[in-house]
Amino acid sequence: MSTKDQNNYRTDLTTRKCRKCGNVQMTCQSRRVDFLSVKSLFVCPNCEAEVTLHSGGAKGVHFAIGMLAAGFLPFILWGSRGGYTGIVILKTLGLIAFLTSPFLWATLIAQLYPITGTRSKTVQEEAAAQIDSTTDDLLKKGIASMDKLSPFRTFWAVLFFVALFLGVASLIGWINFTFFDDQLFG
Repeated sequence: MSTKDQNNYRTDLTTRKCRKCGNVQMTCQSRRVDFLSVKSLFVCPNCEAEVTLHSGGAKGVHFAIGMLAAGFLPFILWGSRGGYTGIVILKTLGLIAFLTSPFLWATLIAQLYPITGTRSKTVQEEAAAQIDSTTDDLLKKGIASMDKLSPFRTFWAVLFFVALFLGVASLIGWINFTFFDDQLFG
């Protein structure tokens, strides 16, 4: 994405409380599209403290991916060898904590800078919003729609799409084995 796309991406109008000086007018200066998320840079006008926060939808994606990996990996690594022992349960809990740590870290940072209100859009932000609404970039539209969702909704959306993908793959496999005797794909 270009620098223009990174700086004018759907302005975050929330104001946050600064952790250093206590000012309640910490505003978003820029936003950039990152891998599966939108990161907002908030700057305090008093002490010039900066913090980068993930969008709400990104936290839900991080949590869903972490939980899916934490569900599959323990079974692959040590769960299929005849049951769980105490040490295996501890290793599984450690793996869950490790894989969900991006979600936990993003949530902790957001809690340290609570939302105190909203501000009105500037003239430049209004113009950028009108230009941004006419984009044809599907990736940008997808991330923008995810950015609007809460972590809870994004978590369930990821699980829905994973289940949909696995269901379609299972249907294709069933058709291949049932009607084509496993000769359809080789």
